[in-house]
Amino acid sequence: MRHLLALVLFAAASPAAAQAVYQFEKGEAVEVGRSSAYLLFRTDARLMESWYEFVLVREDEAGEAAAAAPPRLRAAGSQPNVVRTDSGDLFDKSQSERFFLIAVPAGSYVVAAITYKRMPNIGTCLCMGTVRFEARAGAVTDLGYFLAALEEKPTAIPELAGFTDPATKYRMSPALAAMTVRPPVPGMPLPNGLEHAPIVAADYRAVGKFPNYFHTMINRMAPVRGVLAYDLDRAIDLKAGPR
Repeated sequence: MRHLLALVLFAAASPAAAQAVYQFEKGEAVEVGRSSAYLLFRTDARLMESWYEFVLVREDEAGEAAAAAPPRLRAAGSQPNVVRTDSGDLFDKSQSERFFLIAVPAGSYVVAAITYKRMPNIGTCLCMGTVRFEARAGAVTDLGYFLAALEEKPTAIPELAGFTDPATKYRMSPALAAMTVRPPVPGMPLPNGLEHAPIVAADYRAVGKFPNYFHTMINRMAPVRGVLAYDLDRAIDLKAGPR
């Protein structure tokens, strides 16, 4: 497991890079091309998760040295590798799920932060522990569910049980957001429009601390079974083997 992510800041993105991210709208035809990667995730429509938007950051690794050194994340201004999901652009929905589909450059992505709908700034950085995944060109990477709730209120999300509404929590405005992922498993519902698309399950891996370059409140992703755990303030990669 890599313990630290150093974020390298860039002031602007090239027009070509800025156009590489695209979020599909409901009913839009999808043709999976070889030059992009595609990300599919769900939220639970019954849990009011349309309030939240999620921030992904593509890792920029510098050649062979990256194997021994922490990866670098570029993040600032109009960043070509920072993807903020739009909770208003549904790709499909059912009675209980909302589906989102985004075309992005291929690479390794970190679930870096969570924010609130209609707020211009990122709300909560997951820089005390989170997960990464690989997005392969020419395929749809199924991210499972993105699950979120306000920390100061109780939640019906089982994965966040014990991580919201503690008696000693300070009331904050805006409140910290709690988040985790529910990795994809066979039988999870799929949206209409991807019947013939190549879909691969995300292989989540744990990520340790990285600096709060978003300059916002900080938190950590709630543990993910079989993927991410904590030893006090240290993130543990459960896929690395028994400890």
